[in-house]
Amino acid sequence: MEIYGISDKGMKRTNNEDSFIISTRKKYAIVADGMGGHLGGEVASSICTERFSKFLDFQYSNSVDGVDLADHFISEVIKINEEIYQRSLSSSDLTGMGTTLSFLMELNGRIIYLNVGDSRIYLVRDRIITQISR
Repeated sequence: MEIYGISDKGMKRTNNEDSFIISTRKKYAIVADGMGGHLGGEVASSICTERFSKFLDFQYSNSVDGVDLADHFISEVIKINEEIYQRSLSSSDLTGMGTTLSFLMELNGRIIYLNVGDSRIYLVRDRIITQISR
């Protein structure tokens, strides 16, 4: 598996609200697309990628599988969402901030993924692009 990341602010914004982290050691990628005003989007996406990465690197155990795996990931996303919400209340510049989250990981020869919001995950194989998240 090869993972690459690139981000661009696009044509409508003056700042880039995307954040991503790729771990070749743990074989995962996290992408967050921020939203919510002047600084809010980039703050929200940064909190999301950094917190989820720390969870994967230091708290998550690769020995967890099946339903427990989904429960662990969902629980962490809920905690991150609460942290972002609380931070949004701390400053008027951050009011209404939020982010999408797309995550994938190779685990025991399989790919697992998590998707929150309208960002998508694609598989590129033999020059064919297939959307795998909804």
